[in-house]
Amino acid sequence: ERTQTYLLESQNRVRLMALIHEKLYHSQDLARIDFNDYLLSLVAMLFRSYGTHSNAVSWEVHVDRVFLNIDTAIPVGLLVNEFVSNSLKYAFPGNRPGKIHVDFRTAPNDEYLLACRDDGVGLPGDFDLDKVSTLGLRLVKILTSQLGGELTFRRNGGTEFEITFKAQRERERR
Repeated sequence: ERTQTYLLESQNRVRLMALIHEKLYHSQDLARIDFNDYLLSLVAMLFRSYGTHSNAVSWEVHVDRVFLNIDTAIPVGLLVNEFVSNSLKYAFPGNRPGKIHVDFRTAPNDEYLLACRDDGVGLPGDFDLDKVSTLGLRLVKILTSQLGGELTFRRNGGTEFEITFKAQRERERR
């Protein structure tokens, strides 16, 4: 049963990654993806995918007017996928009401800030980000490293993950 659960989670993750890529590749300009539209549709897709149609859990997305190249948009989209998916799966047991927030904004010094938080049950008190063993959080650490970013988390009436990373300069495409 445990193996079946892992396989189903992996299957969902792969399916959502494919949808993320499909959405990106339908962009007219892969060097300038409108990230506001992209994140809004991604979060809506995640809520539909997890069958969260009730009024118990709602969501809010705030995105600065930002255009990203595909090399940045894909890992950031995958990070949002992991954070929102984890919130939907674990933060609101037993139809507990709550809210998931996703913020993506520009920060000083040519940086971006991605913050994903929920007001759910929160992480266990012994949670240690440096000792994560789940596939999802290992993926988060890998993607953060790929962006050259810094990952932090807080427990404050739920869970908040925050990633700060430098804006990547668009590489010349030939």
